[in-house]
Amino acid sequence: MVYSGSWLSSWVDGDDCCTKWGGVVCNNVTGRVTALHLANLSSGGELSPCLLELKQLSHLDLSGNDFEGIPIPGFLGSLLNLEYLDLSEAGFQGIIPHQLGNLTRLHTLRIRIWGLKVDSLEWLSSLSNLQQLDLSSVDLSKALNWVEVTSALPSLHHLLLSGCNLANISSSLHHNNYSSLLVLDLSSNKFNYFVPKWIFSLNTLVSLDLSYNKFLGPLPGPWNFSSLENLDISYNHISGSLPMIFGGNKLQNLVLSGNQFSGAVPTSVGRMERLRYLDLSENDFSSSIPSWIYECTELSHLNLCCNQFQGTVLNSISNLTSLSYFDVSDNSMLSGEVPKQIGKLCKLEFLYLLGNKFSGLISELFQSLSECVFYGLEHLFLQDNQFSGPMFDSSLKFSSLIGLSLGGNKINGTIPKGLGNMFPMLQYLDISNNVLEGLVTENHFVNLKELVFFLASGNRLTLKVSPDWLPPFHLNISQLGLGNWHLGPQFPVWLQSLKEISEVDISNAGIKDEIPTWFWNFSSEISVIDLSHNQFSGPLPQISFDITYLDLSNNFFSGEVIRFLCPPQNESSMMKSLHLRRNGLSGQIPDCLSGSNWPELRVLDMAENSLSGRIPKSIGLLESLSFLDLDSNKLFGNIPPSIQNCTSLWKLDLGENELEGNIASWLGSSLSSLEVLRLRSNNFHGELPPDFCHLTSLRIVDLANNNFIGTIPKCISNLTSMVEQTKTALIREINLEDVKSYGESAIVTTKGQEYQYLNIILVLFASFDLSNNNFSGEIPVELTTLVELRSLNLSGNKLTGKIPTEIGNMEQLESIDLSRNHLSGEIPYRLSNLNFLSYLNLSYNNLSGKIPTSTQLQNFNASCYVGNNLCGPPLLKCSNDEDTPDEEEDRGDDSEAKWFYISMAVGFVVGWCGIWGPLFVVKSWRYTYFQFIDDKLKSLSKWYA
Repeated sequence: MVYSGSWLSSWVDGDDCCTKWGGVVCNNVTGRVTALHLANLSSGGELSPCLLELKQLSHLDLSGNDFEGIPIPGFLGSLLNLEYLDLSEAGFQGIIPHQLGNLTRLHTLRIRIWGLKVDSLEWLSSLSNLQQLDLSSVDLSKALNWVEVTSALPSLHHLLLSGCNLANISSSLHHNNYSSLLVLDLSSNKFNYFVPKWIFSLNTLVSLDLSYNKFLGPLPGPWNFSSLENLDISYNHISGSLPMIFGGNKLQNLVLSGNQFSGAVPTSVGRMERLRYLDLSENDFSSSIPSWIYECTELSHLNLCCNQFQGTVLNSISNLTSLSYFDVSDNSMLSGEVPKQIGKLCKLEFLYLLGNKFSGLISELFQSLSECVFYGLEHLFLQDNQFSGPMFDSSLKFSSLIGLSLGGNKINGTIPKGLGNMFPMLQYLDISNNVLEGLVTENHFVNLKELVFFLASGNRLTLKVSPDWLPPFHLNISQLGLGNWHLGPQFPVWLQSLKEISEVDISNAGIKDEIPTWFWNFSSEISVIDLSHNQFSGPLPQISFDITYLDLSNNFFSGEVIRFLCPPQNESSMMKSLHLRRNGLSGQIPDCLSGSNWPELRVLDMAENSLSGRIPKSIGLLESLSFLDLDSNKLFGNIPPSIQNCTSLWKLDLGENELEGNIASWLGSSLSSLEVLRLRSNNFHGELPPDFCHLTSLRIVDLANNNFIGTIPKCISNLTSMVEQTKTALIREINLEDVKSYGESAIVTTKGQEYQYLNIILVLFASFDLSNNNFSGEIPVELTTLVELRSLNLSGNKLTGKIPTEIGNMEQLESIDLSRNHLSGEIPYRLSNLNFLSYLNLSYNNLSGKIPTSTQLQNFNASCYVGNNLCGPPLLKCSNDEDTPDEEEDRGDDSEAKWFYISMAVGFVVGWCGIWGPLFVVKSWRYTYFQFIDDKLKSLSKWYA
């Protein structure tokens, strides 16, 4: 029986349990209880051994309850008539008891519980009748022989092991094993190598899910011999892995001897003809889409998303006539035109092609889809590709389409009128970041009554509607993106009619009006607001504390920030990202930025204002802070030590203020996640502490225009993010997703100018700038190990010695500035190997000698070499150019010398023959003559060398 704090209301003592008690099923003849259906009853407590009195119990379902972390009781293994046992999501913890192996009649076992473990799976071996096994979310990391155990179950047809911490998988399988398997789910595990061959030889499979692993390499492909009966390829010295799947189902005789195949020979020669569900998403497969997939004609669900597939989608996609779900998103290397044959997939409901390099006219793709797909297509996502041309023919009608995403392409022209007639059920429309232009009027939105998301930012569109216009989607719109549209100069009054809106972007919309009071009252329903790049003025408004993202940057807001940042009555804000950059804000940053008032704040950007005073200590209480931008203000004093508590800090930009003091040692020991450090143009001084080299994640360092002294530390080679390949930067948890989500950027001074790098470019760029300080000593050779650097600036210091020859190893460098130092010696010849170098400044040093001859170095302006003792193009010729042969002249002299030796040898032979007799007879003559010739040859060789 199940004991619970809230007893099941229908279980009343004295009533007939078979007829009156809910969830109880009895045998009509014996009256014995045979089944307990007790799922999702919020029951808990403990399981009583009284259950053992139910001798005929064959079905027990306790899923979806909460047994509060108690172990699964071992006495369940004594319910010997049990055929069905479901304990999924029931709150059990600990180790699954081996006693369950006594349930030899069991055909279904479901224990899908996160937190459960096994120490072995040997107890499964006795469950010979088991047909369905679901241990998803159970920790099976200690069950190293899980393949051998489960494949030996003769009746098994469903095997679900999703999220089980599996990292090993046997590469071989006996040919009789898994012979009845219909469903295999190994998703969300930790496999990180090639898919074992036997998986793709399971020709009984109906469903295969390998998603969310890290399987590598190309998918195995077929040998398609549809009518072949005999195949002999013996003794051909073929090597490599044997293909997994043979397309021919008539093959009777196969001879492979005398080759060099590696790995196990597959035991199945049939196709996966029954496969209906295939999910290989979120892996690292890197081949073209294998042709055998197009032969799985029963497929209804195909997900290849988020891999590294390349090439094109083949015309043979038309074979998959049962396909309703097709996803090849985010492979990035899939390209070419989408085959028109995709329009023959009349059962298609979900088509996801986003995040690739597909191209072609968008109108032609829609025309092909109108063949029969338009009847049932519900989701069409094509964003972030290279589709072009005007949108589509307004005569088309997709009556079932709910979601349409075309953002991030090259679609031009105007938006067709009557979108509501084309897509009467449309709820999600994304046409953002294309090159659309022209007027948008009320007619474009007629009948779009179901629209919930309308994202159209990043186009050159103008909205022209009447002042009293009421959008047809005003009752249910959730996200509205009109950034870069022309909406002004007045604030759009029609926004007031949107009742359910949660995100609004009207940035860069040409609005010069004041923000009306009703908007901030109305904004209590909004969580994301972007009003940046307009001409709003006045003091900062009092906003709702439910807003999570607010961007008011690049406007004309003025006044102090204390009222804005210090909530009344210590209310707690849900703000995650706050952008106030480039306004006219003044006064001090108030000391009220506590973690209790701003517990979720990740981004604080108040750069390029007129803020003054000290940086408040309370900023150190913002423990979630990842991006702090206070550059280009009038702040003074030291960096408060409390900032070391912001251990999640990814970017710290305090440049162009009046700050002072040393670089504290805690910077390197506490802010280990820091990737962008910009302290440019302040009054910092002293030496860089050894702990500075502990900032191993740094990719952008800008300490220019300060008063730092001492040598550049040799431990700089520990900045491993500038040493590793660029791909490693994308692996970090915060980098890519947070930079995108919060719209972050960084100002980098390179090539003599300032650049603002956004999003992924910020993550990939690496820069090191120590210019205009008082660093001395030699450039450490360890600096040249930072091979991922794209910009290096050490100008305006007191550096001495030679430019390290190893600088030629820094192949990614685009900009080098070593000017205004005391460097000496020659320019390293290997500097000419830097193929990406587009900016070079070596002026005003003590360099000498000839500028190395290469197209690269001669193309720079002469000004980058002045103030040295250098010569050669692009400067004046060196004084000894006429006396010192260049490489071509040397080659000419070498040629003359060779001909001299040849002619001398011919003459020698002729003369020698003429005096052969005397020299042969008179020994003294012979010795004297050859000694003379030898001396002359030696002197001539020295002269020509």
